[in-house]
Amino acid sequence: MDKPRDQAAVRKLVKRVLKHEPQERCWEAMIERGLVDDVLNEPSDWQEPFDYLVQQYRQCEELVRKILSDVVGRQDPSQREQSAIQAEPTEDRRWEALSLLFRKKAERQIGIRSFWEAVKAPIPDPVTWVDRARSSLDRVIEALVKSQVHSQLVEQTSFTGEEEAAKEFDELAEAVKERYGLDLVDAHLFLTQKIWPKQIGPGRAHIKYHPIFPCLDRLVLEVDPCLREEGVVELYREVRRAYWRGMYRKQSRAGRVSDKAYALLRFVLEDGEGLSWRKRLERWNERYPPGHPWHYRYETNMARDFHRLIQRLVGMSYEKFLRPNVRRPMDELVEKNPEAE
Repeated sequence: MDKPRDQAAVRKLVKRVLKHEPQERCWEAMIERGLVDDVLNEPSDWQEPFDYLVQQYRQCEELVRKILSDVVGRQDPSQREQSAIQAEPTEDRRWEALSLLFRKKAERQIGIRSFWEAVKAPIPDPVTWVDRARSSLDRVIEALVKSQVHSQLVEQTSFTGEEEAAKEFDELAEAVKERYGLDLVDAHLFLTQKIWPKQIGPGRAHIKYHPIFPCLDRLVLEVDPCLREEGVVELYREVRRAYWRGMYRKQSRAGRVSDKAYALLRFVLEDGEGLSWRKRLERWNERYPPGHPWHYRYETNMARDFHRLIQRLVGMSYEKFLRPNVRRPMDELVEKNPEAE
């Protein structure tokens, strides 16, 4: 192979070795650590720094994959949320400027500096270290530590050694995440590798799945008030597309409920309760006689329209909807995470 001449050429070679496009977050980390420049600046034997770059990139990718899978594993299935979708970068350099400022502030915090000193960051094999740190915990973290405790970890805590640092690692990662507006992957990379994101994200969105009813799923957007309207709209479109690509695109469909469909639903639930479909048809047609666009000739068509509407609205049959303790199959919601690829 010929020696690459610029960062784009190095990236192309890395892609060839990996057999997939490098993940943006880890590629930026390699640039920040100077590993890409090491390849470019080597006058003759550039293969050695290139091999080291690929090794370090793979470690970063494995760490990101592990963090994402651990986050999913820790969540109660009924509270499971999809990994956040980030807003696209804009021409406004505001969030890159904020990133520089917050990095400077974060690097000065006593808790973070003492953590780095205790674990001798950057940690050479962060995946193994995180595994070891978490195996030492007596419990799985079920909720975030209160914000004032997080503040103490960042500002006041001094770790006396690696064992203590490992014990508090997850709480410290949550503290950094909350305090500086990072996601959990970036917080982990900062603590274990001293890698800070290029920009503080102007917005993110995720899907919050309801434990029982798909119709109560919600798309959650968190956006900087300075993000322009078109950026917010595009972020919403992206997370909405991600949602409808998911499991319930067949069971529950987006779409307008017509006046007739609403009238039919209300009639069956309020006036037709306990009646056979033939009796319901008779009463319905007293209101909507032949010639009316809502008139039904057959009770089978009336029942079909009712059950189709229920399925479309709540993602399950009416019979299942009325059962006590009905649960949504959460395993069907676990989708392949594009960030972990």
